[in-house]
Amino acid sequence: MLERKTLEELQEYVQMHPFIMEAPIHEEETNFSIQKEASMVGLEDYISENRKESFAEVLFSFIDKKEAGTKPSN
Repeated sequence: MLERKTLEELQEYVQMHPFIMEAPIHEEETNFSIQKEASMVGLEDYISENRKESFAEVLFSFIDKKEAGTKPSN
């Protein structure tokens, strides 16, 4: 823990030196976000076109087909 005096000094410093954070928007930043968005769309298209079934999907599909072809035993 901080000593009371140190804490008071820090508090006084913060009050005398307010911190204002500004994020200027420049043309380069806008272009970057547009390029990033375009590459994300391309990536999503690639994934949807080249996606393969997961192991679980293949396994459950195989089990479902196997059960559909088997006659129930009574």
